[in-house]
Amino acid sequence: MANCRGPIAKGEFTRTVNLTDGHFGWVFTTSVCNNARVYLIAALNLAVEAIWEVRHTKTDDYLRIAVFEVIDEIEHHLGHDPGLQKEGVEKHLQELLADHVEVLGDGLTLLRREYPTAIGPIDLLLRHPSGGTVAVEVKRRGELDGVEQLGRYVELLDRDPHLRPVTGLLAAQEIKPQARTLATDRGFDCVVVDYNALRGLDDPTTRLF
Repeated sequence: MANCRGPIAKGEFTRTVNLTDGHFGWVFTTSVCNNARVYLIAALNLAVEAIWEVRHTKTDDYLRIAVFEVIDEIEHHLGHDPGLQKEGVEKHLQELLADHVEVLGDGLTLLRREYPTAIGPIDLLLRHPSGGTVAVEVKRRGELDGVEQLGRYVELLDRDPHLRPVTGLLAAQEIKPQARTLATDRGFDCVVVDYNALRGLDDPTTRLF
């Protein structure tokens, strides 16, 4: 909040500017001359301790952050960066499906979790009973980007003579209609999985319907 006090905006008068943070109670006070707009900006600049600027690498968009006061500065060493990994429900869902691949289809057997490829690990790689393999992409919510990701894995894995023919399967708690349509068009299967049932928390005897 900026509060500018003085007789009028025009004329040779000194004006007092109070900057107050209503939440933390931080206060900065300075004096400026007339021409309120120009000098008010100058007063604000006097209060700024640092300017952080983040620019987009491909466009002219940028974000400028004015830091008026540094309350504390703490540095934590987080150790080695493990890279991108699945977390929370999605990671646990992958583990549960690895232990219960039968929910994804009859006769399927697990070859490996996090099967490595040149473009990243595929969540599950399964052996199909009639031969070939099934690449499984596990998502909490199945959307178009998940289908596209699965397609890249299938295309790459199908080049391996020990794995082909490779088919794709999208497993998720919820699959968007557009994602299902695209997956079907690509020849991929879609399976909606019940997270609570896999965890053993869903007791059918307690349901009303």
